[in-house]
Amino acid sequence: MYFLFISGVKTDLTQIKNVGKKQWYIAIFGVSIPMLCSLFIGLALQKSMEKELARASSMLGVTSELAITAFPVIYPIIRELNLLSSEIGRMSLSTALISDIIGIQFVVIFEAAKQAEHKSMAALWFLIYSFFIGASIFGGVRQIMIWIIKATPKGKSVEQIYVVFILLGVLLTGFLCDLGGIAVANGPLWLGLAIPDGPPLGATLVEKTETIVMDILMPFSFAYVGIFTDISSIYTHWPHLQPLFFMALTAYLVKMVTVLFTSYFFNMPFRDCLALSLVLSLRGEVELLIFVHWMDLKMITRPYFTMLVLMTIGVTSIVTP
Repeated sequence: MYFLFISGVKTDLTQIKNVGKKQWYIAIFGVSIPMLCSLFIGLALQKSMEKELARASSMLGVTSELAITAFPVIYPIIRELNLLSSEIGRMSLSTALISDIIGIQFVVIFEAAKQAEHKSMAALWFLIYSFFIGASIFGGVRQIMIWIIKATPKGKSVEQIYVVFILLGVLLTGFLCDLGGIAVANGPLWLGLAIPDGPPLGATLVEKTETIVMDILMPFSFAYVGIFTDISSIYTHWPHLQPLFFMALTAYLVKMVTVLFTSYFFNMPFRDCLALSLVLSLRGEVELLIFVHWMDLKMITRPYFTMLVLMTIGVTSIVTP
C-alpha cells in the first residue's frame, strides 16, 4: 500500500495538461491494440481455460492488465537509468501516466463486473461507493492537503503531526476500499495522487517514507510473492496454463510492436522508438500486486500465479539492460 501511495505522491497529474497528441496516441494504441489481440487469443482458447478464468469479467481484467504500463514501475527504473531529464524519459513517463489513468478505469470496470457475477445490484452499489471514495479523496482530502501547504511557512518543512496523520490515512483508505469491495491498493494510490507533488508536502512525505518503504517493506512484499510461487506446479499444470501464457505473450509482444510503429509514425528516430517500446514494456511491483489480488479473488490458482510472476521477471530482465 505504501509503495503505491509514494508512487502516487510522486505523480504530478497536472502534467496531463502539457501532454501532446503524440503521447496520447501512443498510450491509447499501446493499450487498446495489445488488449484486443490478447482478448482475441483468450476467446479462441476459452474452452481450454479453467471456469473462473474463462469468465468475461476475468478475461477483461487479465487482458487490460497485460496491456497497461504502470507509472509506479516505470518511474524508479527511469530514475535509476538517469533518463528523467532525457526526451525518452519524459515521453515514457507521460505516456505511462496516461496509460495508468486508462488502467484505473479498467480496474473499476473489472471490479464492478466481478461484483455483478454475484448480484446485479452489487455492481451498482460498488460504482456508487467507488465514486464516493474517489470524490471524497480528490474533492475533500485534496483540499485539506492544499490547506496544509498554505499553512506551512515558505522554506519550512511540513509539521510532523500532519505527516503522521497522512500516513495513517493510507491505512484508513485501504480499509475503506476493502470494506466496499474495492481493491485495497486503490485507496492509497488515489490518496497519493490527491497530494500535490513537490515541496513542501509531497517532497517531505517522500523524504520521510521512501527509504523505509523501498528498503524495508518492499522486500517483505517480494518475499510474500515468493511464498506463493511454486515453480514445480507449472510442469504438472502446463496444459491448463497455455491459454493464459499465450495471452500474456501476445500482449507483451504486440504492445512492443505497437508502441514501436506508433512512435515511428510520428517521425521519431528509430532508436528512440525502440527505446520507448522497451521502456513501456517493463513489468514490476504493480503487476505482482495485481496477481496477488487475483489470487485473493480465486480468479487464478498458484500455477497461474507462478507463471505470471516468472513471465514478469523474464520480461523485465530482458528489457531493462
